[in-house]
Amino acid sequence: MKLSKYNEYVDFSDEVIIFNMTSRALILISKDEFDIIRSNPKSSFTNEKTIEELQKNNILVNKNLNEEDVLLYNVNRWKHNQKILSLFISFTSQCNLQCSYCYQDSSNKKNTFLSLDKWRIIFSHIKRKMTAQDIREVSIVLFGGEPTLNMDILIQAVNDLHSLRTKRTSVNMALITNGTLINNDKLLSVINNINMIQITLDGEKDIHDKRRVYRNGLGTFNIIMNNLKLLSDNYTNDVLIRCNADKENFESIKLLFDYFKQESLFDLITGVDIGHVYSSQENIKKNKCETLLNKEGDEKIKELYEHAVKKGYRISRNYVNGPCMGLTINGYAIDENLNIYSCPGFLYEEPEGMINNNGDIEIIHNRWFRIINEVPNQCLSNCKYVPLCYGGCRWMAKEGEHKCNKEFYDRHLKDYLKLYVNANYANKIEKESLC
Repeated sequence: MKLSKYNEYVDFSDEVIIFNMTSRALILISKDEFDIIRSNPKSSFTNEKTIEELQKNNILVNKNLNEEDVLLYNVNRWKHNQKILSLFISFTSQCNLQCSYCYQDSSNKKNTFLSLDKWRIIFSHIKRKMTAQDIREVSIVLFGGEPTLNMDILIQAVNDLHSLRTKRTSVNMALITNGTLINNDKLLSVINNINMIQITLDGEKDIHDKRRVYRNGLGTFNIIMNNLKLLSDNYTNDVLIRCNADKENFESIKLLFDYFKQESLFDLITGVDIGHVYSSQENIKKNKCETLLNKEGDEKIKELYEHAVKKGYRISRNYVNGPCMGLTINGYAIDENLNIYSCPGFLYEEPEGMINNNGDIEIIHNRWFRIINEVPNQCLSNCKYVPLCYGGCRWMAKEGEHKCNKEFYDRHLKDYLKLYVNANYANKIEKESLC
């Protein structure tokens, strides 16, 4: 046996966090035990149960195996796994806000809405695939634009998708919304059929209301806070707060985390996610990998995560950036006109295919096959982080290149692993080792 080349080791007080990038497993063991395993994985001084856990989670691997070949084999299996279906479904390209930094250019939007007839075709498509492929896991992201602008069809979709749940098949629904229209009785009546709701707030009222505004310029902070309180009374599943960060709102985001506690909303929030602000789809298409933040901004975002963890909030696994859903044959986005795209980032560009009236997919653009078939050989040969991103985001990569995350991981992965363990497993660490 040998320790995997895809392990990351992080000192954590008197223990060591071992993170395997292929299994995504996190295990906490004592430094003494880790030193024994590192010097001799077969040592009789090592606890047998520990060795079993390390092997099960790919932290210890057979010394005769080439891990690059194993990774490529497992990625190919994942790409062609027909037991899982992952979809992004857009209910409208329209939005009721005019956020100052929205990267979705208005020139790309035609303000279309998903009709009931077209939803029925999508639903037929989902059911046909589930039957034909004996699918056991369905994951659906309900998004837009602002999906709650198409409220009746959204509610119909939630009810229809909920009806597919059985003992053998799980259906996970996530709603990405700006949170302004949640105070709808019909939506509240079905909202617990949705597994997770993501709502964006960019700081306290004075900053948020400069950035996330209605088309008439009025701010949205108060209505979103009131709707979060409605969720607190009516919703029992996960609420993720998204913060889009740039130089303008770093400090305000910190104050927002305090404000949630003042307003008795801390227990509602099951996680926070903090990301860069992108300038526009057009700039991303031209320049790729372009954000309004630099390395200093990366440090500031990490500082925000550190503040959130200190305040007791759980955080997302923001250090896992892939592999991209566009690599899979059963992962794609669908717009309001039944066009399909390998990734929601490509939405409203040239589609890669469409769902016909019979509920079947017709592929019309070679990008679909190119992305699925692509192998980042240079990454496989030269980068230990390849299981985390597998060449990075295809949408944000220049033609024929990859969005390389190596420098980011070199600088930040160990810190984010510590933050994630502290945020999500603190109570368990106090009682026993994490595995």
